[in-house]
Amino acid sequence: MIFENGVQPAKNRAELSRAGATLNAPELTAFKTTSMGLVDAIPVTRHKRKYKARARACAVCGTAFTPRKRTGRFCSSTCRSRNHRSKLATRHHPNEHQNTTKALPAVVCHCVYCHQPFWATEGRMRLYCKPRCKTMASRAKKTAAVAVLADTFGLNYDSAFSLVERKGMQAIGKRLITLGMHYDSSTRCYVMQ
Repeated sequence: MIFENGVQPAKNRAELSRAGATLNAPELTAFKTTSMGLVDAIPVTRHKRKYKARARACAVCGTAFTPRKRTGRFCSSTCRSRNHRSKLATRHHPNEHQNTTKALPAVVCHCVYCHQPFWATEGRMRLYCKPRCKTMASRAKKTAAVAVLADTFGLNYDSAFSLVERKGMQAIGKRLITLGMHYDSSTRCYVMQ
């Protein structure tokens, strides 16, 4: 079978692409086998339903708006960010948003690093009075681990420091515990149990 312009139809999709025919997504090509075993390419157009903009209520504030896309739920970026923040708050602290009227009593605690008293809520186990004390305590623990590795295992300071950096403080701490040592936060060093 030969077309009017003298060109034979392609036998398969690969021949079509070699011949330079473009197969775009909206104009997909269907293949029909003829009596001679050849394949004719028939362009098929897919009709996509167009979105009709309709007014809806915003999921946060309830005002009427017309979304640009089919999936639009919010009237503005402010409402979208409010919704996102409320989801994050309920995901991380679900109990706080359910009982907002019941306040937990405050207790006096002492910071593990600087030993200063501070107020904390009873339900939370806060060890440090401020984030800076937490950072300084973790640095002191890391320095103590490097010193123990250098003294106990005969490593020089640089190789002990690189070992702690490479393995991580959590793994080194577990290893020191299995060797019978624990970290004393008052003296800021590892001691034998």
